[in-house]
Formats: sequence, structure tokens, C-alpha cells
Amino acid sequence: MNSVRSLFAAAAATVVLAACGGGGSDAGAPPPPAAPVAITHANQEIVARAALNGGMAPTRSQVLRVDGRAGIQSAQASSASRAASPASVHAALLSLTQRALDFAVVDPKRFRADARVRRLAVGRATEDCSVSGTVTVSFDDRDDSQSLTADDRIGLDFSDCREADDERVDGSVLFTIANVMEATELRQEFTGSMVFQDVEMSFGDATTRIDGSVSVAYLSTPTLTQLNLTVGSSALAATVSAPQYSDTISYRPGLTIASAEHLTEPASSTASIDGSFSASTIGGLITLTTLQPLAQLHSDVYPNAGQIRVVGAASSALRITVLDSERVRIELDADGDGTYATPPLELAWSTLAPE
Repeated sequence: MNSVRSLFAAAAATVVLAACGGGGSDAGAPPPPAAPVAITHANQEIVARAALNGGMAPTRSQVLRVDGRAGIQSAQASSASRAASPASVHAALLSLTQRALDFAVVDPKRFRADARVRRLAVGRATEDCSVSGTVTVSFDDRDDSQSLTADDRIGLDFSDCREADDERVDGSVLFTIANVMEATELRQEFTGSMVFQDVEMSFGDATTRIDGSVSVAYLSTPTLTQLNLTVGSSALAATVSAPQYSDTISYRPGLTIASAEHLTEPASSTASIDGSFSASTIGGLITLTTLQPLAQLHSDVYPNAGQIRVVGAASSALRITVLDSERVRIELDADGDGTYATPPLELAWSTLAPE
């Protein structure tokens, strides 16, 4: 399922990476919105696939973690199951956010030493990635407090960074902190903003590039990581390329993504998305509402529960229900009258999100 994996993982990376150059400000006006697409019997499977691949795809992927504390993929799964597991934009974003905080909060000595010598300077350190490449981390301590406070900026500059043989990140990231509620080794909670610029992440044969801006609410403890994102006024664009899946997606301003990683056994994740995006595969705009968050065990390839509603032109709609980790049910309301046609369409997960 490398296609899904690359979409969300790379997109997430972008969210984080782009932040590096923009100080949290929006990067211009968003492109004109595409027209809503009519959802019909003929295109319902394509729309469902775009909604799941471009919108949801909750994942267990904890890519690019600097420490092994929560490296669930590598610690608890074989290389074969890891290669097949899905990933997501918010999952990669979550991972890169955590990596930045590992540098800034858990082990600040790595890059603050220089700043302590030169008052009000930007501390910088370059670290080797696990397999190859480097990541340069910078900490701009705006108030010279030597701690994470409002308006501080954490930068990440990836150069062919590979934390696994099939994962690569290039680009830069900047987090601008708005408010820090807590910043200790055991609990990190903050809000802020990120702008994405020329970020690229590859997983296996799939590559994603992203540009745009988001606001962020983040919470991390030894047993839980929560990440809530809201797309900024310049929108968020992702181009995905993979052997079995290719799409260009534009997330509209105001779209929200909420995800949670539960790290106690059995490890699991939940995710929801609410808002609009367009995708080249369907030739128009759709609006997603999460009726029940998608839930997934980290040991499974696909989600096992959840329900979303997809609305297109003239109130045409799909209701997508996850039956279990192998099957998904699709119900069509083509004329927008609130009545779903029977019988519903039941498909294998692998049909909508192929490995």
C-alpha cells in the first residue's frame, strides 16, 4: 500500500518542512477553487478512493523519529508488513513535528550550545540521519530564555535524509511557536504555525511534494501523541506520484485534520478530516465530514472502523463506512435527497487503497 503511505507521509513531511522559511505566515492567495464534482454511480469508486487516499488514510507510520522511544514500526513490525503499511500526510507531519521537538525539548544541548556562547544567536547543529544524509536543526530563541517560548522558531533542513532504506526527505521546515503550555521530556504541548516550501518526501517508489500553510495544535506524552491541523489561507497543495496511484490535491483553507497515536498496547491511531479539497483524479472539489473517526491498530494494514460523508455538486453524496480491516461499504446518494441507494457497494480495502 505504498501509494497511500507516500501520500500522507510525504504530505505530512511537507507540512512540517515548509514551515521553515515562512515564520508561520501565509504564502499568498490560494488558487481559485475547483468546481464541485457530481458524485454518480459511474464515478463513486473513484471518488471514494480519492476521499480515502487524499483525505483520510490513518496510519501507524511513525517515520523519521530521532529517538527509538516510539518507533513503533521498526520495533513491532517486520520489514514486510512495514512496507505494506499505509501512511498519511498527518502521520509524517506528526513524525517530523516530534523530531523537531526531540531536538528542541528533549535534548536541547545539541544545538543551543552555540547560542549560549553568543547571546541572542541562532543555535545550530547538524546530525547524521540513521542510514544516510543529514538534518540541520536550528533554534531561534527570540527572547533568549534558553527554553521553548512564544515566537521561538525551530528549523529543520533535510539533505537526502534517510532514516530507513526506503524513506527520504529533502527540504526545510520552520515551526513558529504561538503558545507553549508545557515543554518537558515527558510532556510537550504547544500551538503554532507552519508554512511549507519545496518539501519532498519519498517512500519506496512513491514521492510527494507539498506547499502551503497550516496552524498546529500539538500534544505529546509517553503514551499519546495528538496533532490537530488547520489549513491556512494560502491552502495546501500536494502532488503525489506512485506506481499505482498518482494525484494532485489541493486542500482548501479551513480544512482540519485531527489525529491521535495511542502508544500503549495494543498501539493504535485515530484520524478525522473535515473540509474541502480537490483532486485531479476526480476533476473537481469534494467536501468531507467525519461522522466517526477512522481507527486502526498499528498491527493492521488498514483501518478497522470509522465513517465519513463525502459531498459533491448538487448535494450528491457518498457515505463511506469501514466495516473491518479488510472491507469498506460505500452508499450513494446521487440526487442529494438524503436517501442512499440500495444495495450498497461493498469493496475490499485493497481495491480503494492498493498496496
